[in-house]
Amino acid sequence: MLRPWKLNISICRDSDVPIHTQIAEKIIEEIQYGRFAPGTALPGTREFSNRLNINRKTVVQAYDTLVAQGWLTAEHKRGTFVSNRALTINHHARHNKTSSIKLAGKATTTPDTLTQCHYSAPAKNGWLDLGMESADSRLLPFEAFSRAMRHALVTNVRHNKLHYGNPLGTKILREAVMQMVNIEQGLHADLPHICITRGSQMAIYLAAKLLINPDDHIILETLHNPIARETFQGLGAKTLSVKHHHEGIDLESFEMLCINHQVRAIYVSPQHQMPTGVAMSIENRKGLLKLAEKYDVVIIEDDSHGTFCFGPQNTPPLASMDKTGRVIYIGSLSRLLAPGLRLGYIISTPEFVNHIANQVAQIDRHGNIITELATAELMLSGELKRHSSRAHKIYFERRVHLLNQLSQQLSFHCNATPASHGLALWLNTYQNVDIHTLLRTAEKVKLGFFPPHLYCENRHHPNGLRFSFGHLNQEEISDAVFRLKQAFHTLPVQRLLTA
Repeated sequence: MLRPWKLNISICRDSDVPIHTQIAEKIIEEIQYGRFAPGTALPGTREFSNRLNINRKTVVQAYDTLVAQGWLTAEHKRGTFVSNRALTINHHARHNKTSSIKLAGKATTTPDTLTQCHYSAPAKNGWLDLGMESADSRLLPFEAFSRAMRHALVTNVRHNKLHYGNPLGTKILREAVMQMVNIEQGLHADLPHICITRGSQMAIYLAAKLLINPDDHIILETLHNPIARETFQGLGAKTLSVKHHHEGIDLESFEMLCINHQVRAIYVSPQHQMPTGVAMSIENRKGLLKLAEKYDVVIIEDDSHGTFCFGPQNTPPLASMDKTGRVIYIGSLSRLLAPGLRLGYIISTPEFVNHIANQVAQIDRHGNIITELATAELMLSGELKRHSSRAHKIYFERRVHLLNQLSQQLSFHCNATPASHGLALWLNTYQNVDIHTLLRTAEKVKLGFFPPHLYCENRHHPNGLRFSFGHLNQEEISDAVFRLKQAFHTLPVQRLLTA
C-alpha cells in the first residue's frame, strides 16, 4: 500500500550499537511518545533500506524484533503496521509534556466561552444539538456549488492566477455583496465600503480590535451574544449592560449609561436579538441612532442572524438609516449556505474598511479565493437567490412545525418568544423551573443546549433556553421536542407545579 509520507529516522554509523537495534529503539521511542499511532503504516523494508543506505536485511531484522515484542504487526501483502498492543506497552502520553510558554495577561483572562459556544453538546451518535443556530448543510445546492468551485479552480490554475489576493476580498464577490445589500437591505454601499471576512465572528473581532482601547466602555444588551462579549473583554474593554424589551433596547437606560460613562460603542443585532430573537422596532432604531449621534457612540450592527425573515416585512437595518457614518454593519453568507463555509462581510466607511483590510493582511493575508469566486458565481447567476427562496420555504415550514409541537407538547412548561427572523426560538420557561437541573436532565436524553447563563454578564441563569431548529428536519424537531418533554417530566414534581 502507498505510504503518503517519508519516515525520517536518523542512525549513527559510528556507534557501537548495531544499526538494526538503533532502528528498533527509535521506532519504540516514537511509538511511546505518540508520533506513531496504532495502525500507522511503516515503510517497506526495501524503501526504508534505500533511504538509509543500508542493507535490506538490517531493516528486516529490526522489524522482526519489533513484531516479536508486540510493537508491530506484519500483514501479508499489505505491509507492517504499529500494533494496537503498543498502547499498553510503556506508553508515554504526549500531553504529559509541560509547557514553557507563558501567556500574556490579557490571554489568561479569556474564559472558555468561545469553545463552549461552538461545542455545546458532545459529538456523539444520537445527540441532538440545539445550541448553535446554523443553516442545514443538507440544503446546500452542492451540484451547482461544486461546478462553481471547479470552474473557479480550473480557470485560476490554467491562467496562473492562483496567487496572493486582495485582503479586502475578491472584487467579484464584493460586487455581488454590494448588489445584494443595496437591493435587499436598502444600504448605500459602494465597493470601497466592503471587506470580505472568514465569517461574521472574524468581522466582529477585527472591528473591535480597531475600536477598543484598554478600559473603553462597550454596551451590550442584558442578554447578548457571549462570543462578542468575550471578544470585547479579551481586547481590554469594560462591558456595560443595557436593558431590552419587546421593542428593542431601553433607550432611557442607554442614555443614562452614556451620561455616566464614556461609551465607545454599542453592539446590537436589531433584526434578530441574540438570544431572544426579538426584532427592534423602527422607532427604537431611530431613537438609538439619534442617541448614538448625540453621545458620539459607534454602533456595531450584527446582522448575521437575521438572514431569514418570516414576518410580514423586513425592517431596514440601522446601516441603511445611518447618516453620520457611525454604523459598522456585519453580515454572513455562512448562514445562507452552510456554517463550514466561512464567509462574512463588514461594511463601513472606506477609511475604516481599509484599516480592516490591513488587519486581515496581518493575520490571514486574504480569504479563500476559490470559495469566494465560486460563491460570487452563484450569486451573480441567480442560483444563490433560488437557493435562498427554497431554503426560506423549508425553514418557514420547520418553524411552524416547531411552534405547533411546542404548543401541543410543552405548553405547561414553557412558551416561545415571537421572533420574525432567524433560525432559533427563545423558550421562556416558567419561574418554578430550575434551568440548571433541566440542562442536566436534557443531557440524559441526549439533548444539548448552549448554557443560558453565558448569555448574560452576571452569569445568572435566565428563565429560558435557545432552541435552534434550522439544522433539523421536521422529524428531528419532533424528536427534540419529545426529548425536551421527557427532560421536563424528569424534574422534581415540585418544580413543575404552576403558580
